[in-house]
Amino acid sequence: MSELKTTTKVNACQSLYENIIFHINKALNDGFYSTANVVRSFKYEDVLCAVACNAKKSVEDILNRQVGLLTRAFDGQQKKGTYQSSIIEVYANIHHYERFYSKIHDDKSRHVFNNLVLYRIQPDLRFIHSIYDPGPQYYDNEIIKTDENEIFLDIGSSIGDTILSYINSGGKYRRIYAYELSDERMKICRENTQKYENIIYRQVGVGDEAGVQNFVEYIKDGYMQVTNRDANKKVIVKLDDDVTEHVTFIKFDIEGMEMDAIKGTTQLIQKCKPKLAISIYHYDTDFWEIPLTIYNINSDYRFYLRHYYKNSNMETVLYAVI
Repeated sequence: MSELKTTTKVNACQSLYENIIFHINKALNDGFYSTANVVRSFKYEDVLCAVACNAKKSVEDILNRQVGLLTRAFDGQQKKGTYQSSIIEVYANIHHYERFYSKIHDDKSRHVFNNLVLYRIQPDLRFIHSIYDPGPQYYDNEIIKTDENEIFLDIGSSIGDTILSYINSGGKYRRIYAYELSDERMKICRENTQKYENIIYRQVGVGDEAGVQNFVEYIKDGYMQVTNRDANKKVIVKLDDDVTEHVTFIKFDIEGMEMDAIKGTTQLIQKCKPKLAISIYHYDTDFWEIPLTIYNINSDYRFYLRHYYKNSNMETVLYAVI
């Protein structure tokens, strides 16, 4: 009798897991509201087991799989996100996901949105491959229209590659402001863009308050991130205070500091209504928190999503235009 009960329980679990995977697959075709229904209908622990069973992996292997996003630890420090932290975040904030989804402007963006959420629920690259966009990243010319009067702020210029991409993709401008924190990358940025006129170089960080912050630099990977440790001290500015011109376009890609930078750009966004291209993949909550913050600043913005990396859920860009 005990063997029969055990067999019945195993079969019931198998049936449940197959049902969960069926509904995840169905949501791929039906859209995000079907995805949200998966979250509201099944416990996340059961989804974890279903995903592990479907992948023929142990639950532990699936739980600890890196998903490319950062999450904030209890002490406020950032750490690499795992599948477990990713799916828990979706379950905790599904109402925010639904609110953002309701404000997306086009069907292509809704498809990108749904697949990225599905990837957080079941980390299967088929969800990513079908939304990959070869670029140019930050400058989708169906969304971003420029002219000779463009005042373009490139927040996170790195070695100047994003400025060159903007120009080579047909981007016009009257003036470009290049913001880059790293000494070495700013030097290279100047060298790479020196033949172009009307570029102002600002070797400072951008945040919600002017001041000084500690950063750690990952030279091999080519980026810097804020830290609570005593490290490289760098000057931070608020864009609201740093730029006096009528800004028409801002690109943000600053390794998880995008939310702080946007808070320090509130007045420019309200007054100038610039076109925005923002990385929303560094922290798991950036995906919905950044667009909803922009919407709260100015509800006239239309939102679009594009995804520019085929092997993970990194390199997702939010476009916001009026």
